[in-house]
Amino acid sequence: MKNPIMQVRHFLNQLEHVMDVTAVKYDVKHLGGPQGHVILFLTRHPDREISIRMIEEELKISKSVASSLIKRMVKNGFIEVVPSQEDKRYKHVYLTELGCQKAIAYQEFLDAIHLQLLKDVSIDDLRLSYTVVKTLERNIESILEAETEKGGQ
Repeated sequence: MKNPIMQVRHFLNQLEHVMDVTAVKYDVKHLGGPQGHVILFLTRHPDREISIRMIEEELKISKSVASSLIKRMVKNGFIEVVPSQEDKRYKHVYLTELGCQKAIAYQEFLDAIHLQLLKDVSIDDLRLSYTVVKTLERNIESILEAETEKGGQ
């Protein structure tokens, strides 16, 4: 049996390549990473004022990474940042018209990827893979916690 970790690494490389190729077809080339996640997050919460802090928490990124991400998205014309009406210390993030167009294209891209990748995968196999991934995530968290504790001593 091949090393399963190496198989996962190879799979992730192939997945990234397929996503890059497909993203070009849907004109969402730069949305495969965190910019796409922010656009979807904003799209899924149209009735809420989304702050930069909420984006940090949603993407589990630091304040400095979020700041760079937001600046890049403003520069790309996907979002605008507006001070809160109630408290000027807070800034809210909104999709621009271009951002809304990209959100539609990005969702179509994700739907296409899911259809292509999950073709011929049974529900039972999908459930099993989900269970395995969740177990791996818990194991990774345990490893990271142990390393953090070790580093703090």
